[in-house]
Amino acid sequence: GVMSKHQEGIKSKVIKHNLNPVWKDDMHVSLASIDLKGLARNASLIVSVWDEDLANADDLIGVMTIPVKKIIHAHTQGNAFYFKEDLHSNTEIMGSLSGKISIDGNFKDVLQ
Repeated sequence: GVMSKHQEGIKSKVIKHNLNPVWKDDMHVSLASIDLKGLARNASLIVSVWDEDLANADDLIGVMTIPVKKIIHAHTQGNAFYFKEDLHSNTEIMGSLSGKISIDGNFKDVLQ
């Protein structure tokens, strides 16, 4: 499936009754800036994972951050960026998230 855009960002489908969910979604993100050198220096992709509750407010499971520089660097080498990062909530590790990020476009000399 494809993730959908919401006011909070991009949201995947909910996987119910599963303590070890696997998402096979494609995510398409438009860059907020054409300043690719600035994005490579300063921007990060922030991913948060939530437990959906019908009766109460949703609970944050954890957050991970990927510097955009790493994603662009992999792309300039002709590769997708593969990651496996811990999900943090306060100072605790609450699990991990892994995946692949590939980008479209030609960003030669972005990191130089």
